[in-house]
Amino acid sequence: WNCRYCSTHSHEVRYRDIRSIDTYLQGMKERKVKRVNFISPSSMEYGAAKPRGINLPKIRELLELTHSYRFRFIEYGIFPSEIRPDTVTDEGIALLKQHVSHKSVTIGAQSSLDSRLKELKRGHTAADIERATAIANDHGFSVNLDFIIGYPGETPGERQANIEFIKAISKKYRVKAYMHFFIPLPGSAYGNRRPSFLSVEEKEELYRMRRGGIIT
Repeated sequence: WNCRYCSTHSHEVRYRDIRSIDTYLQGMKERKVKRVNFISPSSMEYGAAKPRGINLPKIRELLELTHSYRFRFIEYGIFPSEIRPDTVTDEGIALLKQHVSHKSVTIGAQSSLDSRLKELKRGHTAADIERATAIANDHGFSVNLDFIIGYPGETPGERQANIEFIKAISKKYRVKAYMHFFIPLPGSAYGNRRPSFLSVEEKEELYRMRRGGIIT
């Protein structure tokens, strides 16, 4: 998706194929590894021919193969294989529920403001975040929502709107927000942009939210 703070996508996306993954799973089993997870910036787009073109049969093949080795813990859809909000479906989350060992999923929200999401080239909306959270909760998962705070040009009003969104969604759903401070990847569109810094009052509010279990 080439988000402006990351910009890692400079060529056609490549996915490790199932045969290659099987080789690694065999090796892990031989070494008596108990915990298996996957790295993906968008786990529900594994094997997709185009962005947001979800390929559930491919994900099912991957998870069923992994499950067949009877690892004690299988992690998919949680860090470091987060889920984009606009790729969450009932069928996909139900598939995860069949195979993964964790009780929560991680969804990359990044902001609750549509204007900021558009500026970041995220390709989803705030409504997608809430819809994805509701679907995950309906299937028995709690949700870790990743947010970034301190974007270049971010105003106190924008930060307060994010805080109010997090407070509201945490009352409605089983959610915890993971707050990250803006640090861009070198070479990204935001690579040389300075962050916005929080006031003492804003930091104190975030600390209160942390003590209340709303954020980490």
